[in-house]
Amino acid sequence: MPLDFSRTRDRFAKPEGKRSAEAKNLLGKPIRPISPIGPIRPIANIKLPAYESLPDLLMDLDDAEFARIVERSARLICTTPEFDGLAKEVGLKSHRQGVTDGVERAKLRAELDGLIAHLYGLTESEFAHILTTFPLVPDPAKIAAQNAYRDAERGLLR
Repeated sequence: MPLDFSRTRDRFAKPEGKRSAEAKNLLGKPIRPISPIGPIRPIANIKLPAYESLPDLLMDLDDAEFARIVERSARLICTTPEFDGLAKEVGLKSHRQGVTDGVERAKLRAELDGLIAHLYGLTESEFAHILTTFPLVPDPAKIAAQNAYRDAERGLLR
């Protein structure tokens, strides 16, 4: 099932590879939709050429969509004092606002998946198909991601 990114073509980087500062995520790399467990968590079985061929998003740092992704990502990343600087830079008070509880972390990852699927303009069926391609991801995580997709569609994720 080929994915159709034409619905959001204006959000993708130019083919010649020019990227603006806004096209960077918290780790300074382009945002790419490769994981049903979040945009910044690597997948072991994806080959570098396939990863590099994914389109980069052009994001406005003041965009509410982007802010929701940054906040959730920061809460997953900033869990120890070493991340206090990053936490403050993205609007958290300190690493104490980071999430270490497993249930809450799973919820944040599912929300990230739903938000990023919308960011790339995926339909619900395209997103559901992508989730089926990750056999090691437990079904409850996939269901949570699909529910988060629907919540994002309804504007319930703030």
